[in-house]
Amino acid sequence: MKLTELKEVKVIAFVNNTADGPDYKRAVITTVGEVHKIKGGSPLLYDPDRFSGRTWLNAEKHFMLYNMYSKKKLKKPAKLNGDRQKMSHQLWQLINPHAVKPAEKDMTGAVIETPEKKPKVKKNTPVKSNSVVNESSIIQATGKEAKSEKNAARHRLYKKTKVKTLLSKNTIKLADIKYDIKSGYAEIVG
Repeated sequence: MKLTELKEVKVIAFVNNTADGPDYKRAVITTVGEVHKIKGGSPLLYDPDRFSGRTWLNAEKHFMLYNMYSKKKLKKPAKLNGDRQKMSHQLWQLINPHAVKPAEKDMTGAVIETPEKKPKVKKNTPVKSNSVVNESSIIQATGKEAKSEKNAARHRLYKKTKVKTLLSKNTIKLADIKYDIKSGYAEIVG
């Protein structure tokens, strides 16, 4: 199911219209794409042909809603053995003709519309000329002390040495050299 199709699926909302919650007498019909505008705490009954039964729907709620919207009243809760899908189908067919379009009083009043995001313009930042390291470059320590003993030991290797020589000893990586130059622990002198 595509997102555009999903947004058009019908939803019945029992509006949360009292201080104690919904009284289930006000049923409005909306879509999945618009259901967020209905007051929070409103129980929702999604189209049972597209969605599974809701967890709030139990035998007692089914009995109460069926008797509220049907002319033929039930004497006791139906034995649907807790099958929410069957209960959803039965209530959908019963309540759908009674559901109305939402009015202003059914809305939250605080719907935040998300603006369309504009693509960010990527800024071209020039690459520093001293950050270009190749194997024939000569590197030297600047004298800045590192807090880590591991990094300090690596910085002692920078004694006007070619990068190629340092890399061939396999004790240091090119990324470490670039980091040390960027952080000011080493500099290229030739």
